[in-house]
Amino acid sequence: MRRPTKDPYARPAIATLERLHMELGGKLLVCRQDAQDLGEQMLHIEAVIKMLDPSFNLARITVKRRKANGWFKRGTLYRKALDVLRTAEQPLTATDIAWKMLEAADIKNASKTDAQVVAQGLLRSLISHNGKGIQNVAEGKPAKWRLAATCALFFCNSGLHCGRMPFTCTLPTFEPVIEGQTLTFGVGYDESASYSVVIGFSPLAKDGHAEFYFLLYRYSSISETELAIASGKLTKKLIDNSEHRRLIVEAVCEAILVLLEQVRPEWVFRCTNDPGLEGKSLRKHEAIAEAFKSCGYEEHPVSERAGCKAWWMWNVQDNS
Repeated sequence: MRRPTKDPYARPAIATLERLHMELGGKLLVCRQDAQDLGEQMLHIEAVIKMLDPSFNLARITVKRRKANGWFKRGTLYRKALDVLRTAEQPLTATDIAWKMLEAADIKNASKTDAQVVAQGLLRSLISHNGKGIQNVAEGKPAKWRLAATCALFFCNSGLHCGRMPFTCTLPTFEPVIEGQTLTFGVGYDESASYSVVIGFSPLAKDGHAEFYFLLYRYSSISETELAIASGKLTKKLIDNSEHRRLIVEAVCEAILVLLEQVRPEWVFRCTNDPGLEGKSLRKHEAIAEAFKSCGYEEHPVSERAGCKAWWMWNVQDNS
């Protein structure tokens, strides 16, 4: 059983941090195993060298470090590549893109090796974004890249040749994944990140009592970081299309129905994450309340906490 947190507003953040800590720990274990495997491979190679030349001095072998490019900062390669693809008349290989990036940056006298270094750093991002704004149109090797049709159409119609690709909503396709008292489903992507929604119940100190939370997760494939967003105001900045936000709220309500088939707390605490919400800003919370009511819950408003509106939902259907 998870230990309750004194501050109810900190629970979603702590749950997110706990999940991030677990993921980092898992990556650390993988890295340690990889280091052990690489060390064993090096020992095998050293043994073969000694078989071929017993007098060979292994201490002379130095570690070959990957040469980093000195022109583009980390995290900017993919955006620079998109700028190239937006004006390209035909699909380009990673090396072709690298040459054009160097040319656009006014880098003169760049060698073939310099272009290959940039291409190697770019290729991983291109592969991870395949089908998400860009696509590989070559049947064999080397891969040749161009903007995906939907992305190219957007830039053509809007007249834009720079800036980030807009958020692409994948709803109403709804594929929820349930783990215990948590449900997750994807909602869309942009040029550098994928988005998913996580809803769930965080147990409170008293048995049968839980807090409902609803978070938007943004996973950046460039920096390989995950951001949990609870604020509706920040969500609006990231997803500025009102129709996309409406589809997400509808999916959240549908997800609540699915989750309540598996987990039915006696009392559920709900609150807004942004203070001072009125009128239209509360429509999302009204829709969530209706989803609970359709599953046999009754809403009981309580006094505001730090300017945030709050409610208790009572499971009337199972406790009448």
